[in-house]
Amino acid sequence: MSIALEFHGATEGVTGSCHQISFAKESLLIDCGIFQGKEARAHSDLTINFDISTLKGLILTHAHLDHIGRVPYLLAAGYTGPIYTSIPTSHLVPKQLEDALKIGFTKDQKLIMRVINVLKRRIVPCKYKQWISVSDSFKIKFHPAGHILGSAFVEVAVRVISGKNYKGFNNTKRIVFSGDLGAPYTPILSMPQSPYQADILVLESTYGNRTHSGRKGRRNSLLSVLKKSLSDNGIIIIPAFAIGRTQELLYELNEIVENKKLPRLPVIIDSPLANKFTALFSDLKAFWDRESKRSLKGGDNPFLFPGLVYVNSHKDHLKTLRWLNDKGGPAIVIAGSGMCTGGRVVNYLKDFLPDHRNDILFVGYQAYGTPGRDIITYGSNKRRRGHVTIDGKQISIGAGIYELSGYSAHADKDNLVRWVKRIRRKPSKIFLVHGETEAKKSLKNQLNIMGLDVTVAREKRYVINLEP
Repeated sequence: MSIALEFHGATEGVTGSCHQISFAKESLLIDCGIFQGKEARAHSDLTINFDISTLKGLILTHAHLDHIGRVPYLLAAGYTGPIYTSIPTSHLVPKQLEDALKIGFTKDQKLIMRVINVLKRRIVPCKYKQWISVSDSFKIKFHPAGHILGSAFVEVAVRVISGKNYKGFNNTKRIVFSGDLGAPYTPILSMPQSPYQADILVLESTYGNRTHSGRKGRRNSLLSVLKKSLSDNGIIIIPAFAIGRTQELLYELNEIVENKKLPRLPVIIDSPLANKFTALFSDLKAFWDRESKRSLKGGDNPFLFPGLVYVNSHKDHLKTLRWLNDKGGPAIVIAGSGMCTGGRVVNYLKDFLPDHRNDILFVGYQAYGTPGRDIITYGSNKRRRGHVTIDGKQISIGAGIYELSGYSAHADKDNLVRWVKRIRRKPSKIFLVHGETEAKKSLKNQLNIMGLDVTVAREKRYVINLEP
């Protein structure tokens, strides 16, 4: 018996996750994401260029666009089957794709809603830790991944014995797709637990060569940067993803404000999409971790605190920009997009990046070829400050540039290695995806030391023999 694994993205970098598993003339697709940064320039054609005739199900690990952004193209290619997600992800995906279609495809709201309504009808919400039969060959199980609300790693059980010897799915091989794994002790999210068994593992490697500070350390680092920045009466701009990072930052800022570690000041969330997701996070509080539920029960809502302002309309966005230009700081602005590739953060950068009193605080991964990565590259050396191209214009970098990798939604090298170590029945084969070259190389070396067979995945078809 053999299975085939094909990797249609996230092999040269950290975007475009899309993996296909085939067995006995049936297949599953795990994620269907868009490319970003320099990878987008190399993959400008988003049409589905691989065979989907055997596809029995699409599995979405979470609602970030680099994992779901090509789903409309998959539907356009003729896919009519089910889309399996966790319950929280089933609520987040339609909102995320509606916004993406509006920005990158069409302003025709009727057309957008036709696509979204088709999507909603196809989505099958799944409980965590419960087997779901997909086809004769496959069943799947979602487990909390701790990356964003609703994120999951997925166990795929492949039936390898048929006929009279086959009883249910007892005789199976387990293929585990990590999706994006989060760091432990992340606010709101449950910590990811390792699966008992993985015969083959497809593992992300975003921070395979870096380690993060712990939760206490990263909160102290955040507070230190905020105090330093605010001492200049400057404006702190935090580019943040609408799902996950914005809500995590609000949780931390709420604790800082409630404990009076900073003077009261405006905290501006200027992202209509992030505001929608924050409201959805509140509606999905049944999926929060115990600590967050306990705080909420005690009357402390992390998404409501003194000084917090939600900006939605474009008119209010422009008013906020004018107000900050006239008044100056101190103020904190959280705006999308997380890698500064578009959205309202672009206007804040154009206005406030040149001023030395201000600061830009990065709390997430910045892919190669994105303005966020360029700002870090050209702004980190204070003696040789450069400029960055934003919206076709060269903007000088005068503001302070800070990175707090501890707030990454991704597990670091130690977290990834520990997660693999805790798999009781270890994989005979590991494929590394979703990482830059050095990150994958470093993580591969660490896993090799454990005696594990590791391959850095390429965009090709791998055939793996499975003994029953």
